Amino acid sequence: MAAIACAILALTLVAIVYDVITRNLNMYGVTWVLAMTEYGLVYMTALGTPWLLRNRGHVSIEAIRRHLPEPALVWLERLVLVLCIFACLVAIAATITVIDRYWTNYDTRARFLRRWWLYAPILVCFVLCAIQFLRFLFSPGTFFTPADTEEGL
Repeated sequence: MAAIACAILALTLVAIVYDVITRNLNMYGVTWVLAMTEYGLVYMTALGTPWLLRNRGHVSIEAIRRHLPEPALVWLERLVLVLCIFACLVAIAATITVIDRYWTNYDTRARFLRRWWLYAPILVCFVLCAIQFLRFLFSPGTFFTPADTEEGL
């Protein structure tokens, strides 16, 4: 899915460059580039997030974790995972409601795009993230990887 997100990024770049060149040369430009760019941004984010989570590329607050004793750290980690699963389930329910509402609508800027296509990758994203959080919750070991002191800003 991350490869698809990268391909969408490249296609979005090409579409924007094409649109800018055609506008500056007073040539016929495509009217749907802005809508496709917006959809592409949503798709890139939604397709890349589960991959990032699976590879533990998420943000972790090390300052808090370093000062907690091991039992409290395990309890806090499990609590955070349960809250993340709950947040994903709420987002899934909200996204299903929105998809149902826009099922027959078209995007006004690009008549060939169904409005619910904008929300479909968000649904997939949160389903996969919820599954990944469940995997972390029931797997042994820690969800967080130790901070690498050689990487960072």
